[in-house]
Amino acid sequence: MTLERFSTMSSSFQKSRQVRSPQASCAPLRRKYPPTVLRRRPTPRPLLSGRRKQVGRGVGVVGVSMALGINRPDFGSGRGGRRRMRRNALSSPSNPWEKLQLGQLSMLGRWYKAVARGPLAFVPMIVSQLAFIPLLYSYLTFNYMESVGFNIPKMFAAVFSSLGALSPKMALSLKHGVTWLLELPLESSSEAIWKVILQTVLPLVPILYFIVVVPFVDILMGRDSGQKVSSGTQGKAGEEEETEEYRLVLWAFGSIYVALLLMSAGAAASLPILSVLTVTVGMGFYGSILFAVSHELMHSNRASDKAFSLFLLSFLSYLHYDKSHKLIHHVRVATPDDPATGRRGQNVYSFIYRSVVENWAILQTMPINKWTKASWVAAPSTIAAAFWLLFGLKGAAVYLGSSLVSVLMLEIVNYIEHYGLERKPLGNGRYEQVSRAHSWNADWFFTNCHIINLQLHGEHHLDSKCPYNKLENIKDGPQLPAPYPAMILLSLVPPLWFRVMDARLDQFSAEQGGGAGGDAGASAM
Repeated sequence: MTLERFSTMSSSFQKSRQVRSPQASCAPLRRKYPPTVLRRRPTPRPLLSGRRKQVGRGVGVVGVSMALGINRPDFGSGRGGRRRMRRNALSSPSNPWEKLQLGQLSMLGRWYKAVARGPLAFVPMIVSQLAFIPLLYSYLTFNYMESVGFNIPKMFAAVFSSLGALSPKMALSLKHGVTWLLELPLESSSEAIWKVILQTVLPLVPILYFIVVVPFVDILMGRDSGQKVSSGTQGKAGEEEETEEYRLVLWAFGSIYVALLLMSAGAAASLPILSVLTVTVGMGFYGSILFAVSHELMHSNRASDKAFSLFLLSFLSYLHYDKSHKLIHHVRVATPDDPATGRRGQNVYSFIYRSVVENWAILQTMPINKWTKASWVAAPSTIAAAFWLLFGLKGAAVYLGSSLVSVLMLEIVNYIEHYGLERKPLGNGRYEQVSRAHSWNADWFFTNCHIINLQLHGEHHLDSKCPYNKLENIKDGPQLPAPYPAMILLSLVPPLWFRVMDARLDQFSAEQGGGAGGDAGASAM
């Protein structure tokens, strides 16, 4: 490099420094990278630092908790800081179910309530039942769709045969396993195999509907505090007519369930064992809603309703629930003596065992007619024997298996309804009167349309004779962060459940001044 060339480059560099400012010199870099890349900041401390061992697996806990609005920003130390942290986290708009306030319906929810007036609001629970029929008899459904030129099994077979061409050996091994599992001949065509696969999976669709679709629609429809939906009638005669209309919903659901159970047991005889299992689980889902129907009927003043409730409970193999619910749960709710009240820190699995075993044991010590106690075993045994004789072993398995699934779902809901809530002891084995502070409430509209307002549970314990259509949400009582379907899933993962619900308990306790306060009410049986 010559001296003259070096001099020219040096002068050009000096000239550029005089003309261009430091900000201008960084302009191309700023266009290429965002300011956060250019100005590095200290990496913040992880949110769950020091707490992972307490709450479970880090990423999963944080993800689901944040979906429910339970994030943990730093509000400072001390009691006041922690209280502000809980209040802000629990009201976080990141929880999609709490974007609307208590009792606030969206435009879609208001439209639905205006169109489906009175008992029509609960039509979805009946329609979801009837939808099980084409799923149960899907072979007839497929034959009809094929007649109109829509062959679903053939479409699936075409897609997966093209994928199987990529690895013929793996496709053959998979076919061996599937045909053995579905009890099909190995030489069965791909279309025949897919028809049986779909027939096996379709009975589980109602569960997917309740767990996924219903809570999603809750986000779209919003929340309803349960103000009485009137059918437009007036006076005492009008109220009686309206009550009859709402009773019709209960009787219709119960009658359809019994019919579906008989149809399922009859169809099970010709189904492979795996299909029998999925039909059993699907019927168990409907049985869990049947418990809500039986519960409503058992609290009725009418002898016919009470008798029908016992009839339905016998098809759930849980006939003693009538006594355990009224004589134990309503008397001892929110106390350590109630097996059907989940204690703080108790996971759902230990709760189910305790509730089932201890309720039965306590009933055996109560002065109840011996013939009544005998019927708790005799009635389900007789029904199981009848199913065996009429439909074979698989038919009896559908009855007993669906009862088991229904009971498990019932106990999970019991766990959700009173988790961690306690009545103050007064001494001498007595407790304060049941109040609005001793039941969890949820007012998501679409879910309540499927379970006859079961989520409005607080008022039921204040007045057990109040019919489901007149229940209202107790807004100053404890509120769940999501509808029952989401809470059922959450309860199955105890670390997530404790993280969400223990924070709710702390917040409610702080708002009540450290106790389970609230206006006292009667706990009628």
